[in-house]
Amino acid sequence: MLWVWWLQSHTLIQQQVKSLLYLIAQAQQIHLNQEYSRFAKIKITKTTRCHKEVNWQISDHQVFLPFWPLKLRYNIYLISFLALFIALKIVLGIFVVRIGPTISLGISWVGLALIGWIFGPVVAIPIEFLTDTLSLFLGGGGVWYWLYAVQEPMIIFTAALFGSIYRIRKNYASNFWDFVFQQILIVGFCISGFIFLSLYNNADTDRFLVRNNSFGTTLSMIFMALFFVFAELISWLLYLKHRKTKESIKLFLYVSTMMITLSILYSLVLGTISINEFLINVVHQKPKTRDFILSAYLIPRVIKETLRLAILIICVIALIKISEPYLQNFFNLSRLRW
Repeated sequence: MLWVWWLQSHTLIQQQVKSLLYLIAQAQQIHLNQEYSRFAKIKITKTTRCHKEVNWQISDHQVFLPFWPLKLRYNIYLISFLALFIALKIVLGIFVVRIGPTISLGISWVGLALIGWIFGPVVAIPIEFLTDTLSLFLGGGGVWYWLYAVQEPMIIFTAALFGSIYRIRKNYASNFWDFVFQQILIVGFCISGFIFLSLYNNADTDRFLVRNNSFGTTLSMIFMALFFVFAELISWLLYLKHRKTKESIKLFLYVSTMMITLSILYSLVLGTISINEFLINVVHQKPKTRDFILSAYLIPRVIKETLRLAILIICVIALIKISEPYLQNFFNLSRLRW
């Protein structure tokens, strides 16, 4: 009888222990679920707050200082990237193809555009003066002229403005208004550039672009029209291809607009005026005829910009896509974001 009683008691104890263990396991599972839910809510809250904070910083602080409040001189990582872009600009500035006495074919603007686009105008413009000085010495020197000296800082500043606009607009889903903005700028700068060249007046080359019955004027207008058509063709083809998809093409839209703007303002307009003023005021060499300015300066520049435009756009977009993830990751880590 004792044996039977002990066996029954032992079995009852085992059942009670199993029930207790089952209740403990259930309690632990409930506790884990509660902890996981609380952690998930905290994570979602942090992510939402972080997202709002990032949007606020982009719209308020990162227009001119993309890496604010980080200081460039205290960040080896940023300095390394900046040194890489400076070296790229200097090297690409050395390896150019000379086309005649006044035209050179190269892609050194890639380095300039990257410095302005990524680092913003506050940091990039002072760095550009240093870069321009290094390029002058490493390139074998040359004659300093103020119209040439101001071009690269202005290129940097223009690229920085487009980079800032892109950072503000890149989180928006629609591409339509960005495309409209691109078309307004392209058409506006083409028209204003032509008007500015037409109004440009020098005592030795009195309004060389708008002379009546000039073959050079007609040919210049034809080539500038071809440049405009080529730029518009690139923009419209890509927009129509991705119009019905949700894929963002803002990087292409703003980089292509930036490079077209740089080509019009600083190569076709300012570049043509600069070489004419340089030869007259520094070299003291007057052009043989007014059409000589068009055939020797303007038309070759239009052809050059048409040929290298697509190359510049592709190179800048590729290098931005390579660089931005690393820079953004470094920025997030430094601000304790994940």
